[in-house]
Amino acid sequence: KVRAAADHVLCIFPFEPAIYEAEGIAATYVGHPLADVIPMAPDRAAARARLAPLGIELAEGQPLVAVLPGSVASEVGHNGPGVLGRRRRAGAPAWAGCLAVRRADAAGAAPGAGAAG
Repeated sequence: KVRAAADHVLCIFPFEPAIYEAEGIAATYVGHPLADVIPMAPDRAAARARLAPLGIELAEGQPLVAVLPGSVASEVGHNGPGVLGRRRRAGAPAWAGCLAVRRADAAGAAPGAGAAG
Protein backbone atom coordinates (compact mmCIF):
# COMPACT_ATOMS: atom_id res chain seq x y z
CA LYS A 1 0.00 0.00 0.00
CA VAL A 2 2.85 2.40 0.76
CA ARG A 3 4.43 1.84 -2.65
CA ALA A 4 1.13 2.75 -4.34
CA ALA A 5 0.70 5.88 -2.21
CA ALA A 6 4.21 7.37 -2.21
CA ASP A 7 7.22 7.75 -4.49
CA HIS A 8 9.55 8.45 -1.57
CA VAL A 9 9.15 8.08 2.20
CA LEU A 10 10.71 10.48 4.70
CA CYS A 11 11.58 8.58 7.88
CA ILE A 12 11.85 9.90 11.42
CA PHE A 13 13.94 7.04 12.83
CA PRO A 14 17.35 6.01 11.44
CA PHE A 15 16.44 2.32 11.14
CA GLU A 16 13.38 2.93 8.93
CA PRO A 17 14.97 3.55 5.48
CA ALA A 18 16.42 0.02 5.37
CA ILE A 19 12.97 -1.46 6.03
CA TYR A 20 11.37 0.48 3.17
CA GLU A 21 14.31 -0.04 0.81
CA ALA A 22 14.12 -3.81 1.38
CA GLU A 23 10.61 -3.59 -0.09
CA GLY A 24 11.78 -1.50 -3.05
CA ILE A 25 10.51 1.82 -1.69
CA ALA A 26 12.81 4.85 -1.77
CA ALA A 27 13.31 6.27 1.71
CA THR A 28 15.40 8.93 3.42
CA TYR A 29 16.05 9.44 7.11
CA VAL A 30 15.20 13.06 8.00
CA GLY A 31 14.80 12.75 11.77
CA HIS A 32 12.30 14.40 14.09
CA PRO A 33 12.99 17.19 16.59
CA LEU A 34 11.39 15.27 19.46
CA ALA A 35 13.30 12.08 18.72
CA ASP A 36 16.41 13.61 20.28
CA VAL A 37 14.50 15.10 23.24
CA ILE A 38 12.74 11.93 24.42
CA PRO A 39 15.22 9.43 25.90
CA MET A 40 15.31 5.90 24.50
CA ALA A 41 15.41 4.48 28.04
CA PRO A 42 12.90 6.02 30.45
CA ASP A 43 13.94 7.40 33.83
CA ARG A 44 11.80 5.07 35.94
CA ALA A 45 12.51 6.85 39.23
CA ALA A 46 11.39 10.17 37.75
CA ALA A 47 8.24 8.54 36.34
CA ARG A 48 7.37 7.06 39.76
CA ALA A 49 7.90 10.49 41.35
CA ARG A 50 5.53 12.11 38.82
CA LEU A 51 2.85 9.47 39.48
CA ALA A 52 2.96 9.78 43.28
CA PRO A 53 0.97 13.07 43.46
CA LEU A 54 -1.76 11.32 41.43
CA GLY A 55 -2.10 8.67 44.14
CA ILE A 56 -0.18 6.02 42.22
CA GLU A 57 2.56 4.76 44.52
CA LEU A 58 4.84 2.28 42.79
CA ALA A 59 7.68 0.38 44.36
CA GLU A 60 10.85 0.04 42.29
CA GLY A 61 10.25 -2.60 39.64
CA GLN A 62 6.49 -2.81 40.31
CA PRO A 63 4.54 -2.99 37.05
CA LEU A 64 1.73 -0.55 36.27
CA VAL A 65 -1.26 -1.49 34.13
CA ALA A 66 -3.01 1.54 32.63
CA VAL A 67 -6.43 1.20 31.02
CA LEU A 68 -6.88 4.00 28.51
CA PRO A 69 -10.33 3.89 26.88
CA GLY A 70 -9.59 6.79 24.52
CA SER A 71 -7.58 9.91 23.89
CA VAL A 72 -10.41 12.42 23.52
CA ALA A 73 -12.89 13.30 26.27
CA SER A 74 -15.82 12.09 24.16
CA GLU A 75 -14.12 8.70 23.60
CA VAL A 76 -13.41 8.32 27.31
CA GLY A 77 -17.01 9.25 28.12
CA HIS A 78 -18.37 6.81 25.54
CA ASN A 79 -15.93 3.91 25.97
CA GLY A 80 -14.85 4.32 29.59
CA PRO A 81 -17.93 3.01 31.42
CA GLY A 82 -18.06 -0.15 29.32
CA VAL A 83 -14.34 -0.80 29.45
CA LEU A 84 -13.97 -0.12 33.15
CA GLY A 85 -17.20 -1.83 34.16
CA ARG A 86 -16.74 -5.06 32.20
CA ARG A 87 -16.81 -8.12 34.46
CA ARG A 88 -15.88 -6.05 37.48
CA ARG A 89 -15.90 -8.01 40.73
CA ALA A 90 -17.14 -6.42 43.92
CA GLY A 91 -14.28 -4.66 45.65
CA ALA A 92 -11.87 -5.13 42.73
CA PRO A 93 -10.01 -2.15 41.26
CA ALA A 94 -11.79 -0.49 38.33
CA TRP A 95 -9.22 -1.73 35.82
CA ALA A 96 -9.32 -5.36 36.98
CA GLY A 97 -12.50 -6.28 35.11
CA CYS A 98 -11.19 -5.59 31.64
CA LEU A 99 -8.00 -7.62 31.58
CA ALA A 100 -6.38 -10.51 33.34
CA VAL A 101 -3.34 -9.42 35.31
CA ARG A 102 -1.11 -12.37 36.09
CA ARG A 103 1.11 -10.51 38.55
CA ALA A 104 -0.23 -9.93 42.03
CA ASP A 105 2.22 -7.04 42.51
CA ALA A 106 0.80 -4.98 39.61
CA ALA A 107 -0.77 -1.59 40.29
CA GLY A 108 -3.44 -0.13 38.05
CA ALA A 109 -4.71 3.23 36.91
CA ALA A 110 -7.50 4.46 34.66
CA PRO A 111 -8.71 7.92 33.66
CA GLY A 112 -11.20 9.22 36.19
CA ALA A 113 -10.87 6.10 38.32
CA GLY A 114 -7.76 7.09 40.26
CA ALA A 115 -5.20 4.56 41.30
CA ALA A 116 -5.75 1.01 42.38
CA GLY A 117 -3.27 -1.36 43.87
